[in-house]
Amino acid sequence: MEKPTISPQSNKLIEMCEAVLTGNANVDDLAELLTEMNTGLAKAKEDFVAQTEKQDEYYREQMQNEMDLVLQSFAEYQNGLDEISKFTIRQSAEHINNGVNIIIDATNHILDYLTVYESKSLQLGPTSFPILNMLILMTESFNKGELEEDEFRFMIYNAGQFFRKIQAELDGYSGDEAVEAIQTLRDGYNKFIEGLDKMDEGAQSHNTLIIEDSIEIIRDSQELIKAGYMKFNEQMFLSGPTDSPKANLLISAVEGHKKGTFPRELLEDVLVKYEEDMHNLRTTIEGMMQIPTENKDVVDEFPRTEEAFDLIEDGMEEIRLYLQDSSPAHLDASVEKIKEGNKLLKESKETYDQIGEKEGKISCIRCGFLNESSANLCGKCNALLPKISGTSNLQSTFQIGEAGSMASATGEEFVMTSNLHKLIEDSAAVRDGKITFEQYEKTLHWMEGLLDKAMEEAESPRATINVEQFSEEDRDSALKQKELVDDTMGLMKEGLEQFNEGIQILRQFGEDSDIAHLREGLEIVLEAHMKLQQVEKISNLAVKEIEKPGGSEHHTTESVSGSYHSTEEEETEEAAGEEQELDSDVFQASEPEEE
Repeated sequence: MEKPTISPQSNKLIEMCEAVLTGNANVDDLAELLTEMNTGLAKAKEDFVAQTEKQDEYYREQMQNEMDLVLQSFAEYQNGLDEISKFTIRQSAEHINNGVNIIIDATNHILDYLTVYESKSLQLGPTSFPILNMLILMTESFNKGELEEDEFRFMIYNAGQFFRKIQAELDGYSGDEAVEAIQTLRDGYNKFIEGLDKMDEGAQSHNTLIIEDSIEIIRDSQELIKAGYMKFNEQMFLSGPTDSPKANLLISAVEGHKKGTFPRELLEDVLVKYEEDMHNLRTTIEGMMQIPTENKDVVDEFPRTEEAFDLIEDGMEEIRLYLQDSSPAHLDASVEKIKEGNKLLKESKETYDQIGEKEGKISCIRCGFLNESSANLCGKCNALLPKISGTSNLQSTFQIGEAGSMASATGEEFVMTSNLHKLIEDSAAVRDGKITFEQYEKTLHWMEGLLDKAMEEAESPRATINVEQFSEEDRDSALKQKELVDDTMGLMKEGLEQFNEGIQILRQFGEDSDIAHLREGLEIVLEAHMKLQQVEKISNLAVKEIEKPGGSEHHTTESVSGSYHSTEEEETEEAAGEEQELDSDVFQASEPEEE
């Protein structure tokens, strides 16, 4: 048996066992070696336990599972030695064969569990940077006389060579993107090397004060490196092994953590955000598929979509397992699964797009009916249709009749508000790469805040008429006006919900950088805006009707339209026939501040 393990001691024992069985060694030689190995195993176990007992209670709580596995593997190895020892008494080859098999497995287990233990131990050190924890442990051992100067300096030299290589790569960067991030990284790695040089100086002179100063310099360098990588990911997150910027960010965090340049906390934060995004996306798609559909192509494609999400979930689970046991193999597996899952998800999306573009028409995802490209609603089941072109019918479906009722019509003039203009401008900017999606997302979040506030107003008691406030003789008239106002508020809610639907579609651009999401989302937003624009006009008309002689007291004005109610000056302008923008106190909130 040639090199059955990577442990020289175990291999020596196994070779001895084979030699005894073939008559090339005697039992006394085997017994002597077994005594030596029993002593060595007992010493290894004693040293391991003593080392763990030096740690604080938090450390032992966090590492208990890993410590138990190491001790379990020691016990397994002891069982192997005991089994081989039986041969020295009974001279049965079965004992040697069984013992050798146990020794091989136990050796692998000891090495695996110790690797996991040491890796996690570095993560639980005094800082969140594994390589800094390693240096701190080395300096402690050196200061106690447990680590020789030559060995200490050799480790410092190796670390320096590794980081000088990274520094050279950064110095050779000549791109125009992420320049600020690259400079921060240069500063961080330069400072790290400065700290290593100072540590080497302290090692030569055995000066603990110099070594402590070097540790502080390296602490500062690690924070700079962390900040640099965060900036780099913000500025260049579109590039990576997948078409999903957020998946690339997670993969980048994994790779950086494997190299020791990203702390554990950063990996955990990025994972949590990606988990949330994927959960929301999967919930949305699976919710759509709950609607019965006659579209066979959609039904056939959905299993591949599910498989993509399952692969991505498996990849995230690998990272969670790594955070539990610190086994590097989990990180390698996670990257492969996330990449494969996103590849399938992209292919699945392309298939859905092709389904929708069949014969130049819009395919209804609910019933499969092929509609004309200009249609907004399915001609068969009346479901909202996805848009595949850059044009949109922005005309309103409602207008004000002479009696204040809502009648079907077209040709309503579109009025642009400053806030809507901001959303459109930022959508174009993120499409052209002039702003990052994180900057664009601030605008979307801001718009969502305005929509939420408007919805609260539309659902408040003030957004209707209290008929009880009217005299008996005016209640019939007030009741009719109340019905008009309630209908108007219902239309307002529909418009707000549609507006929010458009915002959510705009958000999907951050997942796959597909400009179709920007186009479709803006189409829905603009149609919703037209509806809300009409609501404002209807609301103002209703207010004037109520405030005519014989109507309610003046204070009922505010109760009709909530946040969309105009001032008296604006009402006068409206009566004069001037166009009025949908610039209520809600939609005229200040624009999001730039950082």
